[in-house]
This record gives sequence, C-alpha cells and structure tokens, in this order.
Amino acid sequence: MRLAPRSLLDNLVVPAVCAAGAVTAFVLFRELRHDDAFITFRYARNLATGAGFVFNPGERVLGTTSPLLTLLLAAVYAIAGDVLERAALVIGAVALGAQALALHRLLREHLPHTALLVCLAVLAGLGGSHTWLALESNLALALSLSCLWAHRRGSPRLAGLLLGLAFLTRHDAALIALLLPLVDAAHPPDARPDLRARITALLPVAAVAAAVTLPWLLFAQLHFGAPLPNTLSAKTGISAPGAYLESYAGYFIAVEPLGRLPAAARQPLFWCACALGALGSLRGGGRITLALTLQALALWLVYARIGPPASQHWHMLPATTLLRVAALVGVVGSLELLLRRYRAGVGALVVAALAVAYLMVLTPALQKRASTVGTEFWLGERHRRYTIVAHWVNAHTHADITFMPNEVGTLGYLSDRRMLDPFGLLSPTNDYPKTMRLTALFELFERHDPDLILLGSPGQAHALKRYAPHRGYRIIKIFPWLRTWSTLVIPGPRQSQILRQ
Repeated sequence: MRLAPRSLLDNLVVPAVCAAGAVTAFVLFRELRHDDAFITFRYARNLATGAGFVFNPGERVLGTTSPLLTLLLAAVYAIAGDVLERAALVIGAVALGAQALALHRLLREHLPHTALLVCLAVLAGLGGSHTWLALESNLALALSLSCLWAHRRGSPRLAGLLLGLAFLTRHDAALIALLLPLVDAAHPPDARPDLRARITALLPVAAVAAAVTLPWLLFAQLHFGAPLPNTLSAKTGISAPGAYLESYAGYFIAVEPLGRLPAAARQPLFWCACALGALGSLRGGGRITLALTLQALALWLVYARIGPPASQHWHMLPATTLLRVAALVGVVGSLELLLRRYRAGVGALVVAALAVAYLMVLTPALQKRASTVGTEFWLGERHRRYTIVAHWVNAHTHADITFMPNEVGTLGYLSDRRMLDPFGLLSPTNDYPKTMRLTALFELFERHDPDLILLGSPGQAHALKRYAPHRGYRIIKIFPWLRTWSTLVIPGPRQSQILRQ
C-alpha cells in the first residue's frame, strides 16, 4: 500500500532521522568518559564474571543507581567481553534517538510542525543530553517518554512495562506515573473519559509495572539489606533546597539563543514560554506539554528536597530537557496554532524557517562541545589521568590491597582493587561529602586505614603526615600534573605488604 505523505514522514523519515541522530551522537562523543559510569561498569563486570551483584567482591553494598543498565551491561560483558565503555555510549545514543522519536509521537497530533522541530532540536543538543551519554539519565528519560506515548496510544501493558523499566533505570522516573491520568488515550471529543475513568484505566499499567519492579525490590532488600542505593543517603543534604532551586533556575535557561539575551530578560521569557506551551497543550486537548512541564517541575522539587550537589547536572537531565522542550513548544507551537487559522502552507513555511534558524544556532554549539570532550577535565582529561594512576597501581602494588581515592569509579574498574569511598557510596563516611573539609577526609583515612591513598596534591600528602604522624605515611608516587589527584601515599610500616618488590 502506498503511504500518504504524512504517513511516510511519520513512519519512515522521522525514525530514520532519529536513528541518524543517535549514530551521530555516538560518533561525536565516543571519547566521552564519566567516572560515575565506571561504578556501574564494575558492578556489571562482577555480575557477568560470577562475583555477584557487588562492587567489592564479598561486600553487598548497592552503590549503583541503575539496576537495569547494570543488567544490560552485564549481558554485554558476558557476550562481547570488556567493551562496556563503548557499549554504555551506544545505549545512551540510542536512548537519545528514542527521546526525540517519542517526543515527536507525543506532539505530532496537535502540533505536527512543532513536533518535528522538537525532534530535531533534541537530537541537536537542546537538552544537553550528549554530555551524559555514558550514564543512565538518557535511558531513563527515553523510557519515561515512551511510557507516556504507549499510554497515549492506548497500550496499557506496554506502558506498564516501560514504566517498570524506567523505574529500574532510575527510581525517580516513577514520578511519570503521577502524570499518566493527564495523558489519556485518544478518544472522540464526545467520548472523553472523566478523571475517575482515567485513573481506573491505569490499573493494568500499575499491575504490569509492579510485576516488573517488585522482583528487583525484593532482591535488593534481601541481597543489600535495602531497596534504595547508598547514593540517596550519601548525597542527601549537600545542597540547601533554596540554593538548589536557584542554581537550576539558571541552568534550565543556559541554552542558545537565550544565552545571548540580557540576563534580566532570560528568566521571565523562558518561564513564560513554558507556561504558554502548557496552556496551549490544554487548549489543543492533548495535555502533553502540561504533563512534560509538571514532570520536570516535580523532579526539580524532589531533588531540591534531597539536596545533591547542584553541579552534578545528570540528575536533572530529564527536567532540563522537558522544560526546554516545553519552552520551545510554547514559542513555536503558539505560532503554529496562530498560523493554522490562515493557509496551512504559510504556517509550515514559517515554522520551517524557524527550525532552520534554531538548528543553525544549536548545531555549532554541539560541535564545539564534541570537539573539546577529550580534553575537558570532567569528561575526558580526568579519565586519562586515572588511567595512568591505575596502570601504575597495577604494576607496583599487590592485588589484595585496599585503595581509597577521592572517586572510586574509573580507578576501581581499571585497577580491580578493593575500594573504599569517602563519599559514602560503598563505605561509611562522615561529613566530608557535605563540607569537603580536608580534616574530615583525614578522619576517614584514620577510620578505614586503607593501604593506598590517592590525594589531590603533594601539599595534601604533607598535611596528612602532620595530621597522623603515628601512621608513618610516605609518598610513593607524584604524577606530573601535580594537582588534582596526583599523589599516592601509603602507611610506611606496611610497605612490604603493599608494594611489589
């Protein structure tokens, strides 16, 4: 059967564009490396090799935030071996393409031209998703949006499956369930169900989601002693709620071309655009943009209450993407609705011109980001340094030592030593994650007594020796970058048990 032009666009062209965007994202950001991703990698490797769902063999501590990604990567390791760095990027890139496709599917009924622009803008970096490809944030957002789409099309079992998988990817994705009553399945105008009927229709969604998630929650309770990861308690209270809200109010609008406007104009324009998109969605009968906006605001408020570091933006990737999408829909969608009263061709041309102009702004910013990913400290240079440190540790220390660096992901995966963690993901901590006091870090060294310590600089090593002279700490290696995790220290009396001859 010959496809109509719109069917051709929806069923072939848009999916092909999303697939091409996913491939492009992987190619551009294939050198991206995140330390936190390596925590999940080590859990996956241990699971695949028979050591169990653990970071340190024999220690049942849940330090990863994504059970689903861990299981996926464990399967990859069992089949293909040690390719987890690239596999995680592939999963993140595919998830980015799925986000764009799901948003297009959700918006196309009421705003077909705007839906296409949103799809292209997400692929071009609207939400900043590319920076976090190695983490689970993109997968969680893709599954959440796909859940909304499945519910919208009247597939409750599929929606329940996707909701359960989203929860297993990141537990905060469960908030999407609260918005499903707003995104009811398509009905004729005279047959729309009331709110009670919408909630009743969620029962099969909830049943399937529970069937997917309860086995994991039961396993986590029995295996780890708690269903939630240590990350939650470790990062609670680091940022004050007000400071967190204020920080992200600025971060949400940190996207071109808003960044070129006067600072006083950015906030009101952005939030007015979000409100316009939500109201326009209500008027159009879809409630889609309203649901996306409420999901973003709910995540923002929940994380403000938890209070993780405001600088760790992958927590808020779904909220960032959804609010920027809502603002874009508010501007372009309103224009599309206005022009719809006139000739449809004129509206399509105007929206197309806006799309071209907007993508010409976004794309160079994405290319610039991709060109610096290998040298930017947090996305590439840190990994290079940690790789050098891990190679030295492997060559000069015994395999059974206990290692305590500031971050345990990359070094733990590459050195395969037993790791201790000052941030509380794997081992008990004090107020160090909240205060970052050097003396608090030294107190942890005293408490855990690791065989090997990685400090930020030679100056910190000398301060440690003065703090605990009875330990006989001595510097065994200073790497050439001198600062930012360059100095290895051991307790002198145990040198023969730590260093290889």
